[in-house]
Amino acid sequence: MKETLGVLAAAVLAAILCGSSAWAATYTATWVGGGDNLWNNAAQWTPTTRYPNNGQPGGSDTYDVVINGGASTLALNQSVAVEVFYFNGGSISNTGYTLTVNQHSVIGAASDNTFLTGSGTLVADDGLDFRPMLDNNPPIRSSWTLNLSGANSTTGDLGWYMRNTGTVNIQSGATFEVRGDSSLTIADASGIINNAGTFSRTTKTTETEVQNQFNNQSTGLVEATSGGLKLTGGGTHSGDFTVAAGNTLTFGGTHTFNSGASVSGAGNVAFTGPATFNSGATLSVGGNLTSSVALSVAGATAVTGNLTGTSNGFQLNGAGTVNVNGRFYWSGGSAGAPSLSGTGQINALGGMTITGAANYTNNKTINLYGDSSIDNSSGWWITNNGAYNVQPGAMLELKASGGATDMVRGTGAINNQGTFFRAQPGLHGVSCAMNNTGTVRADSGGQLDFTGTVAQLSGTTLTGGTWHAKGGTINLPGSNLTTIGSGATVILESGGAINRIGSSLATVNGTIEVNGMTFTPAATVTVGTTGTLGGTGTLAANILSSGITSPGTSPGTLTVTGSFSQTSEGTLRIELEGLTQGSQYDYLSVSGSASLDGGLEIVLAEGFEPVYGTTFDVLTATAVTGAGLALAGPHAGLFSWSIVNGDTTLRLTSLIPEPASGLILAAAGLLALRRGTAAPRPRA
Repeated sequence: MKETLGVLAAAVLAAILCGSSAWAATYTATWVGGGDNLWNNAAQWTPTTRYPNNGQPGGSDTYDVVINGGASTLALNQSVAVEVFYFNGGSISNTGYTLTVNQHSVIGAASDNTFLTGSGTLVADDGLDFRPMLDNNPPIRSSWTLNLSGANSTTGDLGWYMRNTGTVNIQSGATFEVRGDSSLTIADASGIINNAGTFSRTTKTTETEVQNQFNNQSTGLVEATSGGLKLTGGGTHSGDFTVAAGNTLTFGGTHTFNSGASVSGAGNVAFTGPATFNSGATLSVGGNLTSSVALSVAGATAVTGNLTGTSNGFQLNGAGTVNVNGRFYWSGGSAGAPSLSGTGQINALGGMTITGAANYTNNKTINLYGDSSIDNSSGWWITNNGAYNVQPGAMLELKASGGATDMVRGTGAINNQGTFFRAQPGLHGVSCAMNNTGTVRADSGGQLDFTGTVAQLSGTTLTGGTWHAKGGTINLPGSNLTTIGSGATVILESGGAINRIGSSLATVNGTIEVNGMTFTPAATVTVGTTGTLGGTGTLAANILSSGITSPGTSPGTLTVTGSFSQTSEGTLRIELEGLTQGSQYDYLSVSGSASLDGGLEIVLAEGFEPVYGTTFDVLTATAVTGAGLALAGPHAGLFSWSIVNGDTTLRLTSLIPEPASGLILAAAGLLALRRGTAAPRPRA
């Protein structure tokens, strides 16, 4: 067996020597053991009778060293220097001495494990290959300090395992390349790797785990270019980390990134241990970022893919702004308190999803730009001491089944410029502040119960925002409302209800739209000059309008079960896009009388040109009067109006000649002059 190992060692050694630009050593010394097993016992080396130590004894003689293992432990009992060192198994003990290797060398094993025991130092001026010679994952174990210089320290192509309980120093300008086609591990929590050069995971697709503490120094670069890299022993860093597309760089243990440190690349980054990015450190992830622990960032952070916070241990803290171009997923289990803290903002450009059965705490400002949802299980809640800012065009849905009377609580606010809604049956309470300048919507039996401050409530007036009860219920705090202010819109649809908007509502200076249902406000509702009345439902009230009445929803039928009076400042807006009353053109059905003044605005759909003489009955009542009513809008000159059917019907008649042509506009102008048609009225 020793002869076989000797041939193998000689072959490897020859390859090293042939590939090196340095000179060949004077002697090749092979350790044979025996006696006291001391390095400086010449009798234990062959073929020479001198122990290998460059220049001593023997003047300028140089040595290549081959150690093929054996049962005995070779004791390094003085500092020595050699040209090439091939350690092919066995054990070398050390009590503080230094072994210096001038040329590129190999530590490996053909059949035995290799051990460097004690507390000495190995200086590799031209790097080392950690290379098991057989594919049986034999471990390399070292408690020495290994100082690696040169540009070619590597692991072998076969399965590789090293238990490092000492310190590995990768010097500035040196490289350490981890390659192999099976699981690779640098193990033991007591070991340390200090990287001032380049540490790379390359070549193969399997993942390497480094369990040692790993410190990436200011000149250091860590590259995860193939197979993935896990640094699970923690570390302190001021150098750079990069991860290639399709690979994952994982940080476990506790990692601190100081000024000058960076994590970047097109691949994925994961944190399974707490990490802190101090001021001057950067985190820029080209793929997905995943964390199950506390992650603190002082500076700007960019995530091109998704940000996923998993488990109850997830926290995102610090003053840094985090930009997530993908989606922000926040999920937890049934215990613990996942939280977002610090003054930094989170810009969820692809939206956010909160799921799980946990009590979450948000102390940050979260800007939601995509469709987002909160899907906590029944009984759990979110303490919002920061802000959820729903941006224009974005959506935040309270999505979980069941109900929670105080699902979103805290001292913070929901600032909604997009859509905030509940689409499923069941009540979800919001006791933090609500500022709605977008749309709040309750669908399909869902209930939204606002028990905190609502910025758009001022006494008995709703001052702003759109409030859309679409088969659901919106519960607002405070007194019953008498007025819809000029900046507010109320939409009641399919049996929906807003608890504070009912029989006390008497003034509409904003917009109210009723669709597919009957709404009973005060006996008389006054629509101010800035107000709009519309929809396809029924208003059970008398209407006095100085604003805009617009039946339908492009187009449709609006029913008033009382009287309808329009002042000289009011406008009845009628959309025409076909010949069918109530579905292709607007229709106002009044159960009582209708007194019309002001404007009758015609909105003609693009491409629809009713031929001359076509009629449209746009309003019916028990009695219709039209003192002062005048056609308005850009198409006013194309129509005339009349009251017919025993003064019960307001009818429009087309004046568009057949066939339609470029003369239409000219004809419209002449007719306007001839009939004294009113100029278009500006919209309120």
